[in-house]
Amino acid sequence: MHPSSCRKNKVRPCVPAVMQISSPYLLLMHHGLKIGDAICLSAAIALNSSLTHVDLSDNALGDDGAAALAQAFLHNTSIEKVLLGSTKMAWKGGEAWGKTLETNRSIKHLEMPQNRISDRACGRVIAALRNNANIHTLNLSDNQLGSRVAAELARVLAKNHTLTHLDLSWNHLRPADLKVLSPGLLSNKTLKTLSLSWNGIGDKTVDPPADVSLEQTQKSTSMAKTSPARPATAGKDAGESLVQIIQKNVSITDLDVSSCRLGSHLCKDLARAISQNKNIQYLLLD
Repeated sequence: MHPSSCRKNKVRPCVPAVMQISSPYLLLMHHGLKIGDAICLSAAIALNSSLTHVDLSDNALGDDGAAALAQAFLHNTSIEKVLLGSTKMAWKGGEAWGKTLETNRSIKHLEMPQNRISDRACGRVIAALRNNANIHTLNLSDNQLGSRVAAELARVLAKNHTLTHLDLSWNHLRPADLKVLSPGLLSNKTLKTLSLSWNGIGDKTVDPPADVSLEQTQKSTSMAKTSPARPATAGKDAGESLVQIIQKNVSITDLDVSSCRLGSHLCKDLARAISQNKNIQYLLLD
Protein backbone atom coordinates (compact mmCIF):
# COMPACT_ATOMS: atom_id res chain seq x y z
CA MET A 1 0.00 0.00 0.00
CA HIS A 2 2.85 2.41 0.81
CA PRO A 3 4.55 2.28 -2.66
CA SER A 4 1.24 2.73 -4.49
CA SER A 5 0.38 5.71 -2.30
CA CYS A 6 3.80 7.19 -3.04
CA ARG A 7 3.26 6.83 -6.78
CA LYS A 8 -0.09 8.54 -6.48
CA ASN A 9 1.41 11.45 -4.54
CA LYS A 10 4.65 11.51 -6.57
CA VAL A 11 6.80 10.88 -3.51
CA ARG A 12 9.81 8.58 -3.39
CA PRO A 13 8.99 5.53 -1.21
CA CYS A 14 10.67 5.38 2.18
CA VAL A 15 12.76 2.20 1.96
CA PRO A 16 12.89 1.55 5.75
CA ALA A 17 9.09 1.81 5.84
CA VAL A 18 8.76 -0.77 3.07
CA MET A 19 11.20 -3.09 4.88
CA GLN A 20 9.15 -2.83 8.10
CA ILE A 21 5.77 -3.29 6.44
CA SER A 22 5.13 -6.66 8.12
CA SER A 23 6.70 -5.76 11.47
CA PRO A 24 4.70 -4.64 14.52
CA TYR A 25 7.19 -1.76 14.88
CA LEU A 26 7.39 1.15 12.45
CA LEU A 27 10.55 2.95 13.57
CA LEU A 28 11.36 5.91 11.32
CA MET A 29 12.84 8.46 13.72
CA HIS A 30 15.52 10.80 12.30
CA HIS A 31 14.79 9.80 8.69
CA GLY A 32 14.32 13.25 7.19
CA LEU A 33 10.67 12.59 6.40
CA LYS A 34 8.52 15.50 5.25
CA ILE A 35 4.85 16.29 4.69
CA GLY A 36 4.51 14.15 1.54
CA ASP A 37 6.04 11.16 3.29
CA ALA A 38 3.58 11.52 6.18
CA ILE A 39 0.63 11.62 3.80
CA CYS A 40 1.82 8.45 2.05
CA LEU A 41 2.53 6.67 5.32
CA SER A 42 -0.89 7.55 6.68
CA ALA A 43 -2.58 5.42 4.03
CA ALA A 44 -0.43 2.42 4.98
CA ILE A 45 -0.90 2.95 8.73
CA ALA A 46 -4.67 3.15 8.43
CA LEU A 47 -4.88 -0.33 6.91
CA ASN A 48 -2.05 -2.13 8.71
CA SER A 49 -3.49 -4.23 11.52
CA SER A 50 -0.15 -5.74 12.54
CA LEU A 51 1.40 -2.48 13.78
CA THR A 52 1.55 -1.84 17.52
CA HIS A 53 4.31 0.83 17.79
CA VAL A 54 4.97 3.87 15.57
CA ASP A 55 7.91 6.23 16.07
CA LEU A 56 8.18 9.16 13.67
CA SER A 57 10.10 11.46 16.01
CA ASP A 58 12.49 14.11 14.74
CA ASN A 59 11.06 14.41 11.23
CA ALA A 60 9.80 17.55 9.49
CA LEU A 61 6.26 16.21 9.03
CA GLY A 62 4.71 19.62 9.59
CA ASP A 63 1.17 20.48 10.52
CA ASP A 64 -0.43 18.92 7.44
CA GLY A 65 1.59 15.74 7.84
CA ALA A 66 0.61 15.41 11.50
CA ALA A 67 -3.03 16.01 10.61
CA ALA A 68 -2.90 13.33 7.89
CA LEU A 69 -1.47 10.84 10.37
CA ALA A 70 -4.20 11.67 12.85
CA GLN A 71 -6.76 10.77 10.20
CA ALA A 72 -5.07 7.40 9.74
CA PHE A 73 -5.48 6.61 13.42
CA LEU A 74 -9.22 7.10 13.11
CA HIS A 75 -9.19 3.79 11.24
CA ASN A 76 -6.32 1.86 12.79
CA THR A 77 -7.30 -0.20 15.84
CA SER A 78 -4.05 -2.01 16.64
CA ILE A 79 -1.40 0.64 17.35
CA GLU A 80 -0.80 1.21 21.07
CA LYS A 81 2.28 3.45 21.17
CA VAL A 82 2.81 6.60 19.09
CA LEU A 83 5.86 8.89 19.26
CA LEU A 84 5.67 12.21 17.39
CA GLY A 85 8.23 14.34 19.18
CA SER A 86 9.91 17.18 17.28
CA THR A 87 7.88 16.81 14.09
CA LYS A 88 7.04 20.52 13.58
CA MET A 89 3.41 19.92 14.53
CA ALA A 90 1.41 23.06 15.34
CA TRP A 91 -2.22 23.86 16.17
CA LYS A 92 -3.77 22.17 13.10
CA GLY A 93 -2.08 18.86 13.83
CA GLY A 94 -2.91 19.20 17.52
CA GLU A 95 -6.58 19.81 16.75
CA ALA A 96 -6.64 16.76 14.46
CA TRP A 97 -5.09 14.55 17.11
CA GLY A 98 -7.54 15.81 19.69
CA LYS A 99 -10.39 14.75 17.40
CA THR A 100 -8.77 11.36 16.80
CA LEU A 101 -8.37 10.66 20.50
CA GLU A 102 -12.08 11.20 21.02
CA THR A 103 -12.78 7.95 19.14
CA ASN A 104 -9.52 5.96 18.99
CA ARG A 105 -9.50 3.17 21.56
CA SER A 106 -6.16 1.48 20.87
CA ILE A 107 -3.54 4.14 21.66
CA LYS A 108 -2.25 3.81 25.22
CA HIS A 109 1.01 5.75 25.00
CA LEU A 110 1.25 9.08 23.15
CA GLU A 111 4.24 11.43 23.04
CA MET A 112 4.23 14.78 21.19
CA PRO A 113 7.02 16.81 22.85
CA GLN A 114 9.05 19.64 21.31
CA ASN A 115 6.39 20.84 18.92
CA ARG A 116 4.37 24.06 18.59
CA ILE A 117 0.93 22.68 19.29
CA SER A 118 -0.07 25.65 21.48
CA ASP A 119 -2.43 26.08 24.39
CA ARG A 120 -5.54 26.06 22.22
CA ALA A 121 -4.94 22.81 20.31
CA CYS A 122 -3.51 20.91 23.29
CA GLY A 123 -6.65 21.86 25.16
CA ARG A 124 -8.55 19.66 22.72
CA VAL A 125 -6.07 16.80 23.20
CA ILE A 126 -6.59 17.02 26.95
CA ALA A 127 -10.38 17.34 26.59
CA ALA A 128 -10.43 14.09 24.61
CA LEU A 129 -9.32 12.28 27.77
CA ARG A 130 -12.75 12.90 29.28
CA ASN A 131 -14.11 10.01 27.23
CA ASN A 132 -10.88 8.19 26.43
CA ALA A 133 -10.24 5.46 28.99
CA ASN A 134 -7.21 3.97 27.25
CA ILE A 135 -4.31 6.43 27.36
CA HIS A 136 -2.03 5.87 30.34
CA THR A 137 1.00 7.90 29.18
CA LEU A 138 0.87 11.41 27.68
CA ASN A 139 3.89 13.63 26.94
CA LEU A 140 3.10 17.22 25.92
CA SER A 141 6.35 18.80 27.07
CA ASP A 142 7.75 21.89 25.32
CA ASN A 143 4.56 22.88 23.47
CA GLN A 144 3.84 26.44 24.66
CA LEU A 145 1.05 25.31 26.98
CA GLY A 146 -0.54 27.65 29.50
CA SER A 147 -3.75 28.58 31.29
CA ARG A 148 -6.22 26.96 28.89
CA VAL A 149 -4.59 23.55 29.23
CA ALA A 150 -4.37 23.92 33.02
CA ALA A 151 -8.11 24.59 33.33
CA GLU A 152 -9.06 21.71 31.00
CA LEU A 153 -6.63 19.33 32.64
CA ALA A 154 -8.01 20.09 36.11
CA ARG A 155 -11.48 19.04 34.93
CA VAL A 156 -10.17 15.91 33.22
CA LEU A 157 -7.96 14.73 36.09
CA ALA A 158 -10.86 14.91 38.50
CA LYS A 159 -12.69 12.22 36.49
CA ASN A 160 -10.02 10.33 34.52
CA HIS A 161 -9.09 6.94 36.00
CA THR A 162 -6.60 5.78 33.36
CA LEU A 163 -3.79 8.31 32.98
CA THR A 164 -0.73 7.29 35.01
CA HIS A 165 2.14 9.28 33.43
CA LEU A 166 1.91 12.96 32.43
CA ASP A 167 4.75 15.21 31.24
CA LEU A 168 4.06 18.95 31.01
CA SER A 169 7.65 20.13 31.43
CA TRP A 170 9.14 23.06 29.50
CA ASN A 171 5.83 24.86 29.01
CA HIS A 172 4.39 28.25 30.02
CA LEU A 173 2.51 27.29 33.18
CA ARG A 174 2.44 30.03 35.84
CA PRO A 175 1.55 30.21 39.57
CA ALA A 176 -2.13 30.83 38.82
CA ASP A 177 -2.16 27.77 36.55
CA LEU A 178 -0.83 25.50 39.29
CA LYS A 179 -3.53 26.81 41.61
CA VAL A 180 -6.17 25.98 38.96
CA LEU A 181 -4.65 22.55 38.38
CA SER A 182 -4.41 21.69 42.07
CA PRO A 183 -8.03 20.53 42.69
CA GLY A 184 -7.82 18.07 39.80
CA LEU A 185 -4.57 16.62 41.11
CA LEU A 186 -6.00 16.31 44.61
CA SER A 187 -9.06 14.46 43.27
CA ASN A 188 -7.16 12.13 40.95
CA LYS A 189 -6.41 8.64 42.25
CA THR A 190 -4.43 7.07 39.38
CA LEU A 191 -1.69 9.47 38.22
CA LYS A 192 1.72 8.06 39.23
CA THR A 193 4.29 10.23 37.44
CA LEU A 194 3.99 14.00 36.92
CA SER A 195 6.62 16.34 35.50
CA LEU A 196 6.13 20.10 35.75
CA SER A 197 9.81 21.00 35.51
CA TRP A 198 10.97 24.17 33.76
CA ASN A 199 7.65 25.97 34.16
CA GLY A 200 7.31 29.32 35.90
CA ILE A 201 5.02 28.03 38.62
CA GLY A 202 7.07 29.48 41.49
CA ASP A 203 7.68 33.01 42.68
CA LYS A 204 11.38 33.41 42.07
CA THR A 205 13.66 33.22 39.02
CA VAL A 206 16.58 30.90 39.61
CA ASP A 207 19.80 30.33 37.71
CA PRO A 208 19.91 27.05 35.75
CA PRO A 209 22.09 24.25 37.10
CA ALA A 210 25.64 24.13 35.78
CA ASP A 211 25.00 20.99 33.73
CA VAL A 212 22.06 22.47 31.80
CA SER A 213 22.76 22.97 28.10
CA LEU A 214 23.05 26.40 26.49
CA GLU A 215 19.87 25.74 24.52
CA GLN A 216 17.92 24.98 27.71
CA THR A 217 19.36 28.07 29.41
CA GLN A 218 18.36 30.31 26.51
CA LYS A 219 14.88 28.78 26.49
CA SER A 220 14.48 29.40 30.22
CA THR A 221 15.69 32.99 29.85
CA SER A 222 13.30 33.61 26.97
CA MET A 223 10.42 32.19 29.01
CA ALA A 224 11.25 34.53 31.87
CA LYS A 225 11.43 37.57 29.60
CA THR A 226 8.09 36.88 27.95
CA SER A 227 6.25 36.05 31.17
CA PRO A 228 3.50 38.49 32.14
CA ALA A 229 3.94 40.37 35.39
CA ARG A 230 2.85 38.28 38.37
CA PRO A 231 1.08 39.69 41.40
CA ALA A 232 2.96 39.48 44.69
CA THR A 233 0.66 36.74 45.98
CA ALA A 234 1.07 34.52 42.92
CA GLY A 235 4.18 32.75 44.16
CA LYS A 236 2.70 32.25 47.62
CA ASP A 237 -0.43 30.70 46.14
CA ALA A 238 1.67 28.43 43.95
CA GLY A 239 3.74 27.35 46.95
CA GLU A 240 0.63 26.55 48.96
CA SER A 241 -0.82 24.61 46.03
CA LEU A 242 2.35 22.55 45.65
CA VAL A 243 2.47 21.82 49.37
CA GLN A 244 -1.17 20.65 49.27
CA ILE A 245 -0.53 18.43 46.25
CA ILE A 246 2.42 16.75 47.94
CA GLN A 247 0.63 16.50 51.26
CA LYS A 248 -2.75 15.19 50.10
CA ASN A 249 -2.43 13.46 46.72
CA VAL A 250 -2.68 9.71 47.25
CA SER A 251 -1.37 8.35 43.96
CA ILE A 252 1.68 10.28 42.67
CA THR A 253 4.96 8.46 43.31
CA ASP A 254 7.26 10.49 41.01
CA LEU A 255 7.04 14.30 40.97
CA ASP A 256 9.43 16.61 39.12
CA VAL A 257 9.13 20.35 39.86
CA SER A 258 12.77 21.21 39.28
CA SER A 259 13.75 24.59 37.84
CA CYS A 260 10.31 26.05 38.55
CA ARG A 261 11.45 29.20 40.39
CA LEU A 262 10.45 27.84 43.77
CA GLY A 263 11.60 30.04 46.64
CA SER A 264 13.80 28.70 49.44
CA HIS A 265 11.17 29.77 52.00
CA LEU A 266 9.09 26.77 50.89
CA CYS A 267 11.61 24.26 52.17
CA LYS A 268 10.09 23.84 55.64
CA ASP A 269 6.54 23.55 54.31
CA LEU A 270 7.62 21.05 51.64
CA ALA A 271 9.54 19.00 54.19
CA ARG A 272 6.45 18.81 56.37
CA ALA A 273 4.29 17.82 53.41
CA ILE A 274 6.74 15.11 52.34
CA SER A 275 6.77 13.68 55.86
CA GLN A 276 2.99 13.30 55.70
CA ASN A 277 2.95 11.69 52.24
CA LYS A 278 3.51 7.93 52.20
CA ASN A 279 3.38 7.52 48.42
CA ILE A 280 6.03 9.79 46.88
CA GLN A 281 9.23 7.87 46.14
CA TYR A 282 10.94 10.39 43.86
CA LEU A 283 10.77 14.17 44.25
CA LEU A 284 13.00 16.50 42.25
CA LEU A 285 13.14 20.10 43.46
CA ASP A 286 16.53 21.48 42.43
